[in-house]
Amino acid sequence: LRASAGEPPRTRMFAILADGVPVGGIGVWPSQENDEAALETGWNVLPEWQGRGIAKLAVRLLIPIAASLADPGQQLIANPDVANGPSNALCQSTGFAPIGEQRFPFRGGVLHTRIWALALDGVSAQ
Repeated sequence: LRASAGEPPRTRMFAILADGVPVGGIGVWPSQENDEAALETGWNVLPEWQGRGIAKLAVRLLIPIAASLADPGQQLIANPDVANGPSNALCQSTGFAPIGEQRFPFRGGVLHTRIWALALDGVSAQ
């Protein structure tokens, strides 16, 4: 991962590199879940680099960074589309638990996402 400069407080955005080549991105930023403060994460990996475990490694590297930014009791959440099998499987395999689904307007359509949450208390922060 390579950090971007100039993010707002408690926001971190990273380029995902493979052999020094940018292949995607991942970040963490302040959010809300059920009217409580949370941190949210999202990621992408270019199609030609998918299926190699790159996103899983990036999420695993991001979790302790998120823990270092979190207030006590805060969770890390992710909201992949319910139809995005690989991202939902990634959430499950990295310790997130499903806590619900939501629909919201997005770019002229409606997104239907699964909400995943990971408790950050007890995660060793970097």
